[in-house]
Amino acid sequence: TVLDVPEVIAAVVAGESLAEHVRQPIAWDEALTVAGGHLTALGDRLALVGGNRFDGEYGGTAFTQTYTQAIRTFEVDGSAGLVDVQEVTDPELHRRDGNIGPAVLDDGSLGLGIYGGVFHPTTQGAYLRPIRVTEAGALDLEPTFEQHVGHYTSPVLPLYDSEAGAMHTVFVGGFNGFIWNADTEDWQSVGTPPFLPFTDDIAVLSREGGEWSEHYLGDLPSLDGYDGLLGTNAALFLAPDLPMHTEGIVDLDALPAGETLLGWVLGGIEARQPSFGTTSASARVLEVSLLRAIPPATEDPAGLAFAVGEPAPNPSAGPVRLALSLDRPEAVRAEVLDLTGRRVALLHDGPLAAGPHTLTWAAEAAPGLYLVRVTGADGRGASRRVVLAR
Repeated sequence: TVLDVPEVIAAVVAGESLAEHVRQPIAWDEALTVAGGHLTALGDRLALVGGNRFDGEYGGTAFTQTYTQAIRTFEVDGSAGLVDVQEVTDPELHRRDGNIGPAVLDDGSLGLGIYGGVFHPTTQGAYLRPIRVTEAGALDLEPTFEQHVGHYTSPVLPLYDSEAGAMHTVFVGGFNGFIWNADTEDWQSVGTPPFLPFTDDIAVLSREGGEWSEHYLGDLPSLDGYDGLLGTNAALFLAPDLPMHTEGIVDLDALPAGETLLGWVLGGIEARQPSFGTTSASARVLEVSLLRAIPPATEDPAGLAFAVGEPAPNPSAGPVRLALSLDRPEAVRAEVLDLTGRRVALLHDGPLAAGPHTLTWAAEAAPGLYLVRVTGADGRGASRRVVLAR
């Protein structure tokens, strides 16, 4: 179905018929008989990712569902229908109702990220291994890293940091096989598949330096006296005039320090409790903003009394070391910050003699992206990114 969006909006406002602004150039095509898949752009073609053919009554006894296990790419001709349908199949695509988002791949090219999806034929739970797809349709399945959020269709926010070559994908709420345990600072398995619960976690899945990491960002706000179990089947609509790296991917480097409106979460399911409770269609619109608590590093080597080396190893699963060299005695503060700007470690705060020094961070923190910030007596400083992987 093709809608002329501006004309539909004008007709709704004017109370007029929508008929002349809606058309169906493709009456039927077997390639499109897919439920629970995602239709998205892949290069200059359209891609229908995952899903299944479902025949019969949902929730009844007489139904069949056959998973496509495929990515179907094609072009659309206004009169002829689908053109040049091609299909890539893989058992890992035996998924439905997951999340899809545009992604910048390790080599800087554009592709797709496939995240989560249900129901794994062996475990009956969610798929935990993300997949990257090149523009040519080649699949790259992550062999060891497991994602703990974004298991079911929920708002997806892709951001790219070109300075660090880091791709970040934020997931807002939804239902998942894990929740964040603040006491242990780790992900805790919940639910008994296939009954995965509604959650209120917001988290970011990052890819940098060929490594995956995951970082818990917080919870959805409590609304009307209950936890905000929102996001399932909702969508994120980006605000106009955002700086974009490419279509659908926000340019993180270009966002200023402070708060930026990113867009709005609309629609989806509103749940009153994690499982087996009353649900309803959400009538809420949630505003989504990004608070850049850490401004981009402004390093002027000629003006600083010190130089900060690159972290090693990076990514790291253990202690991280940084070389710090002072050309004169200086009082410096070296601290480790998470993505929200919260300090997680203080490495040094006080005077240091001129010459070489080594800063060591024990890296006793959750996997994710961190910033080591070294600040001099005049308040200016330099930053280095560190990725913790487990």
